Amino acid sequence: MHPTLRLTGLLLLATAAAGLSCRPSSDDRVFHARLDLGRPHAGGELGQLPELRFAAPIVIDNLTLWPVVAWEPVALGRYPSLVDAQQLGEAEIREYGGGTVSTIEIRNRGKDPLLVCAGTLVKGGKQDRQIGKDLVIGPDEVFQTPAYCVERDRWQELRAGRETGGSFECLGYLATKRVRASAQYDADQEQVWRQVDHVNQKAGVAPETGSFVATVEDLRAQLRRLEMERRLSLELEAAAAAEEVVGFAYAVNGEPLAARVFASEAVFAAHAVPFLKTMVLEAEVADRGEAPFREAAELRHVLSMIERIDRAAWSSPEAGGDFRRRVKLSRRGGHSRIEVPRLLDSGERVWLVLTEDWTAVATPDPEMKLELYDELCALGYTES
Repeated sequence: MHPTLRLTGLLLLATAAAGLSCRPSSDDRVFHARLDLGRPHAGGELGQLPELRFAAPIVIDNLTLWPVVAWEPVALGRYPSLVDAQQLGEAEIREYGGGTVSTIEIRNRGKDPLLVCAGTLVKGGKQDRQIGKDLVIGPDEVFQTPAYCVERDRWQELRAGRETGGSFECLGYLATKRVRASAQYDADQEQVWRQVDHVNQKAGVAPETGSFVATVEDLRAQLRRLEMERRLSLELEAAAAAEEVVGFAYAVNGEPLAARVFASEAVFAAHAVPFLKTMVLEAEVADRGEAPFREAAELRHVLSMIERIDRAAWSSPEAGGDFRRRVKLSRRGGHSRIEVPRLLDSGERVWLVLTEDWTAVATPDPEMKLELYDELCALGYTES
C-alpha cells in the first residue's frame, strides 16, 4: 500500500455540536457507530450500517477483504503506529526493568499519541514478543505494556549472534489471528506458544529458539507474498479513492477471522499496512501444502461472527492514561474497544471510540477450557 493512500474513516462519532448524527450509548456518554447486523443488500455485495457499511469484497486467491466505509468521518487528529514512530526516532521499545516476560516498556518521544494494536510484533530484547492489548501512549509518556512471548527458547540479550541491549525493533506486522487472539482474548501464554509452533510448522520453518518471527522473515515466503500484497494494495487504494475507507473485515479459506475499524481515515491509513501484510501472511501460510482454495467467504458469515461475539456484555472500563479499554469475551470470540476523551464546547467530557476489533475465538468451542471460562465469569465477563 502506498503511504499516500487516502484511507478515511470512522467508527467513532462525534458530537451533535459537530453537526453529526450521534447515538449515545447507555453507558457514560460513549458515542459510537452501532453495527447494523441485518441482512445484506440484494446481491450480497453491500452490508448496510447506520454510520458504517461494508463495501464490495476484494477477493484474491484464498483471502477475502471487505473495506469498511464511513458515511461522515470525523477527524480525531494523528495517532501514528508504533512502527512508523520508531522509524522516525519518536518511539523506544525496551525490556521493562531487568526483563519481565509479560511486560515491556514503550516510550513515546513524539508530539502525537501512539495507537498500539494488540498483536504488534517486536523482536529483540531477551525474547521476541507481541503486544497483548490495544492501547494509547500519550506524548512524552512511558508505558508499561502487556506483552506475550512468541519465542519460547530464548531469554538473553543475544539474538542471532547480535546483542540487543534490551531493545526491540517493531516489525510492521501483527501476529496471525490465532497467535494474537490467544494473547489478546484468551490471555494464555501456553496457548500462544502452541499457536506459534503450529504456524511455524505450517510455514515450514524450524527456528532454534522457536520464534514466530522466523515465519514473518522467511525470505522465500516474503517473495511469494509480494504479488498478493501488491494486488491487495491496489484494490484497496481504488476503493479508498471512491469512498471513505476506515477499516476492514477479512476471511481466509472462507472462514471469517476478524474485523477492525478506526476513528478516521487518517488513523486507518497510519495502521493499514501492518494489517494488510499480516492478512497476506495468514492467507499464504494457510495455503501451504493444500489444494488451491477457490470459494470466497460471504458477508453474512462476517455479520454472524460479529453478532455472536456482541451477545456478550462489556467488561468494566480499564483506564490507562488518556484512554480506556472495554472488552467483550464470549465462547464465540472477543471484542475490544479503545475510547479517548474529548471536551465538548459546553465543557462536558465525552468518550469517543478510536478503534474496535472483533476476532473469532482462537480455540474452537468444543476445546475451550472450562476453567478459563469459569474464571472469566468470576471476573465479571458475561455471555447472553
